[in-house]
Amino acid sequence: MKIFLIGTFMPSSIEYSYLRAFLRLGHTVKCFDTTHKNLFIKIIKKKLDNRIIFSEIKNFNPDLIFVIKGYEVLPETIDKIRDISRARIFCFNSDDPFEITIKGTSNSNILDSIPFYDHYFTWSKVLLNILKQKGGARNVGYLPFGFDSFFHYPQTLSKHEADKYFSEITFVGSWDEEREKWLKELSSFNLGIWGNSDWLFKCSDRWLRGRWKKKEMFAQDMSKVVGSSHVSLNILRLQNKGSHNMRTFEAHASQAFVISERSPEICELFKEDSEAVYFSDPKEMKDKVAYYLKADFLRKKIAFSGYKRCLKSSYSYLDRAKQVLKTYEELK
Repeated sequence: MKIFLIGTFMPSSIEYSYLRAFLRLGHTVKCFDTTHKNLFIKIIKKKLDNRIIFSEIKNFNPDLIFVIKGYEVLPETIDKIRDISRARIFCFNSDDPFEITIKGTSNSNILDSIPFYDHYFTWSKVLLNILKQKGGARNVGYLPFGFDSFFHYPQTLSKHEADKYFSEITFVGSWDEEREKWLKELSSFNLGIWGNSDWLFKCSDRWLRGRWKKKEMFAQDMSKVVGSSHVSLNILRLQNKGSHNMRTFEAHASQAFVISERSPEICELFKEDSEAVYFSDPKEMKDKVAYYLKADFLRKKIAFSGYKRCLKSSYSYLDRAKQVLKTYEELK
C-alpha cells in the first residue's frame, strides 16, 4: 500500500512513530512536513504548501492519505484531492479540535475540515459523539495514544545519567495552573520537574520554580527520567480529563512506577493498584506518593506489571497503525 503522511515531523513526534510503524508493516510512505519555525515563512507558505500537497498526491497516487492533526491543511485542499485521487483520507487529531482557548491546539482549518475526511480518529471516547454531532464527521474511531518501542523501553543508565536524571518523584510535562496547584502539595518531597520555560515564567510557586530542571524531555531521555525515578507522576491536562494522554503509555513502556490522575479510560487501560496507582485529588496524590516511596518491593512489582501490560495488550504505535489499516480495509 502507498501512504501519504501529512504532519509536523519533529524528532520525537507522533508523526515519526506512525511513519516507522507503516514502514515496518511493509508499506511505501511519502511524507509531507508542515512544520514552519518562522512566522513570516508560515504565513507565506501556508497556501503554497497546500498547492504542493495537491501536486505531490497527484504524482504519488497513494491508496491512503493520513493526516496528523491537520493544522495547516485547508479544507478546500481535502475537497480538491477527491477530484484527482481515489485515496481514502483519514485524520488523527492528537488534540481536542474544539479546544480553542489553548494556543496551538486547534484552528479554523481543523474545525472546518472535519466533515471532509473519510474517517476521523480521536484518542478520547468522549469526543466520538461530539465529532459527529458538532463537527459533522462522516465516520469516527477511537484510536488511543501509544508507545514507540524505538524510544520507550526500560533503559540502562550510566552512573552519570542516574545522578543527572534521578529524583524521588518526577513530573514530565508542561505547566498549567492546575498542575501547579497539585504539585506544590509535594513540597516535602524530592521532586524533579522536566518541561519548558513556562515553569519559570508562569509558575507562581517559588519552590516549584526551583524544582524545574531547565529542560524538556522527549524520546529516550524521557524514558531515562521516568524510569530512574521512584515515582513518575501523571497529571492530565484539562483537555485530557476523563481520558488519557501520551505519557499514560510512554511511562509504563519505560517500566516506570506510575501514579496517575484517575480517569475512566486510564482505569480500563491499566488495572488499579496492580499495574498503576491512581488519585483523584491532591491529598490522595500526596498520601499515595508517601506510601509507595516506602514500599520498594510493591513499587517495583507494579512497575513491571504495567510494563508487561503495555506489551501484551498491543499498546504500541505499531498496533495503532494496524488499526488504521484495518479501518482502511473496512471502508475500501
